[in-house]
Amino acid sequence: MINRELYMEQITPFIDKPFVKVITGIRRCGKSVVLRLIREELLRRGVSEDYIIYMNFESFEWIDMKEAKALYAHIREATKASGKYYILLDEIQEVTDWEKAVNAFLVDLDVDIYVTGSNSFGRKIRCLSHYDFIL
Repeated sequence: MINRELYMEQITPFIDKPFVKVITGIRRCGKSVVLRLIREELLRRGVSEDYIIYMNFESFEWIDMKEAKALYAHIREATKASGKYYILLDEIQEVTDWEKAVNAFLVDLDVDIYVTGSNSFGRKIRCLSHYDFIL
């Protein structure tokens, strides 16, 4: 994995800030690598792996996770214990109405959220309550 120091220097000040961190760009530009580096940074900071939820929607593992309601139910089930959770959603544009689930996570849970997606999902980002572009 390529270490993206410049990107990580830009992202780390936003860890634990109360808005969705959005990483966007063309296909194959390294968005997924940056998300995995964020996961590594969280582990380095002492966050338990049990409190980091990473989902890559291009993986066959999540082939049936196509709608916001299913995503919401899965995350709710995974965040039963008390404490702050870190949600990393890679290629989120694969989930229909994903922005509704992400907004609900901010309202209903103690979470820090990071999403990646291709440039084509830009207009959906504006539907988020609290967000900021990182890359």
